[in-house]
Order: sequence, then C-alpha cells, then structure tokens
Amino acid sequence: MNNQNDKWKITHEKAHKMLTDEGMNVTLDEGAEILSFLRFLAEGTVKKFLKDSESGETVENTILDKKN
Repeated sequence: MNNQNDKWKITHEKAHKMLTDEGMNVTLDEGAEILSFLRFLAEGTVKKFLKDSESGETVENTILDKKN
C-alpha cells in the first residue's frame, strides 16, 4: 500500500521526464544530480526557517539580500 508521501515523492525518472518535457536536454544521471541539489537547497531552507521561527526573531535579510 502506498502512503501519501510516496504520492508526492519525485523520483529520478520523474525529474528527468519533467526536465526533458520542458525542453532541457539532460541525461537521467544529470536529472538525478539536479534533483539531489534541489533537495539539498530545500532542506537547508526549511532548517533555516525553523531555526529562525524558534528564535522568535523576524527574518528580514535573506541570503540573496546579503550578497549585495
């Protein structure tokens, strides 16, 4: 039996199909690397958000703002 998380999980094959459907010429391995990188970014963003929300501080400066 599939649980709800399986329904939302993006596999390497699904990521590859999504990228190629959008006109990107990527291999399955490249699609897997892109998916892995996006998961890495998402995990870091969520952890930062949770850390900031636990401290009670207002988050005004994002990483992009700090570059300038």
